[in-house]
Amino acid sequence: MNNSTINQQPNFTARTIINTNNNHLSKEEIKTLTKMGEKIGLPSDTIKFSLMQNDGNNKLLTVSHHAKFNDGRHSLEAHQSKNVLIEKFNPFEYIKSKMDSLKKMYEQTFS
Repeated sequence: MNNSTINQQPNFTARTIINTNNNHLSKEEIKTLTKMGEKIGLPSDTIKFSLMQNDGNNKLLTVSHHAKFNDGRHSLEAHQSKNVLIEKFNPFEYIKSKMDSLKKMYEQTFS
């Protein structure tokens, strides 16, 4: 008799997009954050972050995110946009924190 175990780990792969217009994140930071997003949701889900420096004001950065999740039974959408002072803002830590929040919201909604 042959006993086999099937690994039932969920397949997380939310499409994650991070845009920035003035190198506010390094390529390595973007890669790390993208991998974090890919551990949330399903292949049809999306997570988008945008960091755009305002043309008229070199001191401000517009930071926004939009996440959309749907498992066929439930759906969840989250979005936020705000202006921050560039000199007092750490884009990597901010997005990392938001990814953690999105993951918690996802787990609470779809568990």
